[in-house]
Amino acid sequence: MTPDGTLIEANETAVEFAGVKKSEVCGKPFWETPWWTHSAEMQDKLRNAIKKAAEGEFVRFETTHRAAADRSIHYIDFSLKPIKDEHGKVKFLIPEGRDITELRKTEEALKESESMLREQKLVLEQKNLALNEMVEHIERTKNRIKEDIAINVDETLMPIVEKLKRNGASPKYIKLLQYH
Repeated sequence: MTPDGTLIEANETAVEFAGVKKSEVCGKPFWETPWWTHSAEMQDKLRNAIKKAAEGEFVRFETTHRAAADRSIHYIDFSLKPIKDEHGKVKFLIPEGRDITELRKTEEALKESESMLREQKLVLEQKNLALNEMVEHIERTKNRIKEDIAINVDETLMPIVEKLKRNGASPKYIKLLQYH
């Protein structure tokens, strides 16, 4: 492409993607080619990018385009590389578009998975809290039952054992009761 944005050459992949012939795009301003006709805003963005590249700046941005074959939307990582002559003047620009649709789809799937995992984590944290509360409740109940048994032994069983000792019951049975 010339520094003013006129397309000099196009590769086969690019013309196939746009559904055109080379002769239909070469010699035209790049923003008037099928790759850029989808919005005035994007055409302005391209004109500004061409201007920056013509001044010697490497320009890169992401855009979307519709494939001619199946009319599907593709994400494109687009760049303009200025090529300078031996005096440092920009001789021409190399436009390059790389289809990053699969990368974007993978990123979206990853974001979805991450969101699902966050939700699952939250649910698991809530269940873990509930489980901890149940375990604490069981532990408190168990301790209360132990205390109740100890009180019952002290208040009910031990007086009976003492009474049996005074009344001359078999020491063997008294020791057995005390032990248990």
